[in-house]
Amino acid sequence: TADSVGISKIKIYKSNGNYVTTIIGTKSNGLRITNDNRHSGTYTYSGTSKTSYYAVVTFTATINGVTDTKSFTTNTMKAP
Repeated sequence: TADSVGISKIKIYKSNGNYVTTIIGTKSNGLRITNDNRHSGTYTYSGTSKTSYYAVVTFTATINGVTDTKSFTTNTMKAP
């Protein structure tokens, strides 16, 4: 059983690479969970209409005090 698992942060960028904001993963926003082996959830970032964004999502798991972290960059998406 993991001490903690889920998304530790999501960095949002405009399609031109300009940084917009960081969302920190917590139990209260549904991005992290404790004492479990897996977790799934959603988080919606609305952005500005007709603006394209991508995200760098950092996944983190901690087991017995040892933390492993991986990052993934999403495709670019346009806000409605």
